[in-house]
Amino acid sequence: MWPIAKESETEESRQRGAGISDNDQANWSYMSNTENLSLAEIEDLSLSALMAVGTSEANAHPLAVATAATEAAGVASHGQATPIINQTRPSVVTLDAATGFAHSAIEQGFEQLTPLTRIQGIAALAVKNSYNCGILGYHTYRLAQAGLLGIGWR
Repeated sequence: MWPIAKESETEESRQRGAGISDNDQANWSYMSNTENLSLAEIEDLSLSALMAVGTSEANAHPLAVATAATEAAGVASHGQATPIINQTRPSVVTLDAATGFAHSAIEQGFEQLTPLTRIQGIAALAVKNSYNCGILGYHTYRLAQAGLLGIGWR
């Protein structure tokens, strides 16, 4: 069984309309209970959540299976990762996403890459150990919006 945080509301918090108690607000925590779920329950919960937001079952099922397998492998949450950024050369930023989401890691990398590019004239950002970054054109477009040329590849 794997511990999973699930949202829990009290009747008092629902009546207030806020959805969370004052104590939860003070702690900035929406998750007040932790439950142990089997891998099958994690898969079912993941599948239900994905389909509830419009993902087709054909697309949601493989991700739900992978989510349960990730839990079994000990990677408890992509969303809890803390990326590690290093400037390994004058124009090179490397980023270990620590098995987390690529988008938040890339965002942190851009914060260092953009001014570095303006100073050096050229710079590179290398991201490793991350979850899928999605469409690379989105990230290179953001660089273009900042007045830079961006090239992305996997």
